[in-house]
Amino acid sequence: MKNNNIIGFIWLGLALVLTLLLFRGLGIPNGKPISFNIGNGSGIFERKSETPKENTFPATELKKIALELKGTSVEISTSEDSDIHVDFSGGAEERCKVKMDGGRLSVEEKAKGLPGGMKQKISIRIPSGKADYVNIEIISGSVQMEGIVASTADVESVSGSLQLSNCKIKYLGVESVSGSTSADGEFEQFSVESISGSVKISSGIPIAQKSRIESTSGSVKLRLPRDSDYKLEYESISGSFHDDISGTHSSKRGTLKSGNGSVPISVSTISGSLHIE
Repeated sequence: MKNNNIIGFIWLGLALVLTLLLFRGLGIPNGKPISFNIGNGSGIFERKSETPKENTFPATELKKIALELKGTSVEISTSEDSDIHVDFSGGAEERCKVKMDGGRLSVEEKAKGLPGGMKQKISIRIPSGKADYVNIEIISGSVQMEGIVASTADVESVSGSLQLSNCKIKYLGVESVSGSTSADGEFEQFSVESISGSVKISSGIPIAQKSRIESTSGSVKLRLPRDSDYKLEYESISGSFHDDISGTHSSKRGTLKSGNGSVPISVSTISGSLHIE
């Protein structure tokens, strides 16, 4: 009888140990699995790792990308195949939903009450030259675009930064409150409004149509090809103005002409400096 009691206690102890291992399986330090052996049996418990959620769509009919986000950052780049890939990381899949309908790829927040975070991010990869129109409305997240070819890109941002690199966009429109704007690539026309963020536009081709940059307190830097044809009107209240192409340096307002002056460009700021390279 005593032997039966002892065996019963042993089995009860083993059951408690196994139960503890089951509850602690997800919280194992360093993500290492726990292995155990009982008689001839064996088992492994591993911590579940977070894997980014991905959505894949065909890009054959893509015409527009529309994003409406609050606190989620977004990165748009080129894919290596013929499909569109949308990846969510840092818990962004809990906040956002993605849909492809009639050539329109849209991503918007489905749960406004969920808290955002610096790690929440959406990565969109598209085949080169497939994005004809990109429209982004974002509050506090950052926006990055690399290698994108599009007819139009419109970005509205409150506090997030905007960074474009190696992009070819015919018309670039930006409205920003406090985030900085940096665009490097080839642009035929641009319209940028910024309150306190700095603005830097660098185009490898001459501006083809009327363009403007307006900033309140942020500095403005515009880089253009030396053989560009433009008529530049500039104004700065308390900041300074310097044009490397003509060698003009001023602290007020004025008009500069390069080539035949066929393309009007206006640049203005209240307290920030203006620099033409």
